[in-house]
This record gives sequence, C-alpha cells and structure tokens, in this order.
Amino acid sequence: MMLIRYILLLEAIVLQAVSGHLIMVSPEPYSKETLNNSPLAEHGSDFPCKLRTDAFLAPSTETVYQIGIENIIKFKGSATHGGGSCQLSLTEDREPTKDSEWKVIKSYEGGCPTKAEKLAGDATADNALHLDFAIPEGINPGKYTLAWTWFNRIGNREMYMNCAPVTVSGASSQQCHKSIQKQTPNFPPMFIANINGCVTKENVDIRFPQPGSIVEHNGEKDHLLREGEPPCTGTPTFSALAAIKSTIPDLTKGVFGEALSSTTSTALARIPTSVSSCRAPRRN
Repeated sequence: MMLIRYILLLEAIVLQAVSGHLIMVSPEPYSKETLNNSPLAEHGSDFPCKLRTDAFLAPSTETVYQIGIENIIKFKGSATHGGGSCQLSLTEDREPTKDSEWKVIKSYEGGCPTKAEKLAGDATADNALHLDFAIPEGINPGKYTLAWTWFNRIGNREMYMNCAPVTVSGASSQQCHKSIQKQTPNFPPMFIANINGCVTKENVDIRFPQPGSIVEHNGEKDHLLREGEPPCTGTPTFSALAAIKSTIPDLTKGVFGEALSSTTSTALARIPTSVSSCRAPRRN
C-alpha cells in the first residue's frame, strides 16, 4: 500500500510539472486551441513556433502594436522554473520555418517572467505574469510573427517558444521623436539552444551573446551567467549563431564552450540597454 501511495504521489508531481508550464495568452497566439504549454521538442522537430498540423491558424482578432507604445506580453500557468532568460523577436514570415530571419527586439536576462521557482495553481492559473515591452523605432510598420522564447533557469534544459501574428503600426508624431531618433537600432538574430545540440547551463540566467539594443535584468545578480562564459556548450545542428560563425572565424570559441578570444569579444560586443526619457502610455 505504501508503494502504491508513493507511485501515485510521484505521478502527481510529474503531472503537475508537465501541466503547469507557462503559455502566452496575449498577444493571442496562432492556433491556440492546439497549442500546449510544453517546451519545444528535444531535437527541434517542432521549431519554430511548436510546428504541428494547422500550426498557423490566425485568431479572429489580430493584436496591433504601435511603435513606441508600451505593451505587455501576458502568460498563464504556474511552473516558472526559477525564471530564466527570454527574448522577444519578430519575423516578417507569417508561417515561419527554420530558415526564417528573426529580429530580437528585447532581451530579458534573468527573472523572466519571474524569479519564483513555482507559483500557485495549475496550467490555467492567472498569476498576473507579464513582460513589458514596446515595438522599437527601426521596425517598419507591417504584418509580423512575434515570438516569445524562454530558457528556464531550473529543471530540464529546455527551450520554450510561442508565436502570434501581430500588426505593427507607425509611431505617433508626439512620441518624443527626437529622443527616439538618437537610439541606434540593433536587432540581432534569435538565440537558439537546448534543441540543437548546444545546451545551456542549469541554475543560471544566461546572458545572450547578442541581446540587442534593449535589455532588461530582473533576476538575482548571483544567478546571472558570468561575463565571458558561453551561454551554451556543444556544436549546434542548426542556429542563427551557427550561420554567423562562418563569417567570423573565432566566433565558435566564444559561443560553444571555449575561452573567448579578443576577436570574438569584439564580434559579440554587448550593446548597453537603451534608455529613453520619453515613455508613452501603456496599452493594456
């Protein structure tokens, strides 16, 4: 009897871990009826956007973001795995493939979307989890696919990815135009790991080798990957970084597990967080 109780308890724990993962609810993702909250497949077979049958059915109402206006990405779920690091990226492809070009518009290094190891409830729990962001100047108005990617700090080495169709509208002339113009846009490729042979380190919030111009830090300082350490180790079978390394000879050393060279350090120079004195009203 004790053995049966132990097995049932173990099954309950496993079920809770599987069923409580986070899922993006706003913007409304593609094919939300068939979207589950599990990570991407270990070998990347469902990358990008959790590929499946009819993976890119658009919602009845598409989310519209105006350039420069602050918005939030909303989530539901409870298994937050101690947070981790996330990126928000855009592609012009409305049905993305492995060959799609993603532009990172914001990186969150630590505490994404929270520092908590676990929150109350199950997969449907509304714990008011969200990420603040704005479509930056330098992105053209038009139709895009927005992706949220997440590398959890605690637990299995995984990559989560949810995608949504969005429309980007032009900036208002009243949005402190001069202040925005001074920022130099930098939209690097999306970081990919844990599904391609390059594995992130557990119990740390990774630093992205190319975080882009806008970076936010919300985690514990002691959890953040030390400067100079690679974000993942191993040779990727596919990756935006793998494509870049062919043009920068020393890049392999810095990204995939060996010591950084001076050439690599220059090639992967991190861009400071952009700070604007002008903040537009948030769109809820």
